[in-house]
Amino acid sequence: MPSFPLLSRITAGICFALAAAIFIAPPLFFWLFHLDPSVTGAVMARRAAVLFLAPALLLWGLKDIARSDVARSAIARAMAVTMLALALLGLSEFALGRVGPGIGLAVITEAALFWLWYGLMKDPQR
Repeated sequence: MPSFPLLSRITAGICFALAAAIFIAPPLFFWLFHLDPSVTGAVMARRAAVLFLAPALLLWGLKDIARSDVARSAIARAMAVTMLALALLGLSEFALGRVGPGIGLAVITEAALFWLWYGLMKDPQR
């Protein structure tokens, strides 16, 4: 199980990378998830990219600051719930035929991050 600072860095890095990739190249996002490209979709993809900046900046900034068990547990809980919700949403969208198999990469990443953050939620001193 990685430490809180390490998992914060890893998750922040993933969020930064997603924000940059989706903002700069929405067509890559459409291709990976087998979505129909459209102006509306590109607008929403760029907005989603900006939303990835919040956890990236928070996790990066709090990696060494949040030393209290209460703060770490709250951060871990928020990240675990978010990752579980994203993984379940990805699976449901795939089951409904709205996205292609590329969503599997996102679901696997989200499920792994859920498990790691859930572990830190149980033991915030790591």
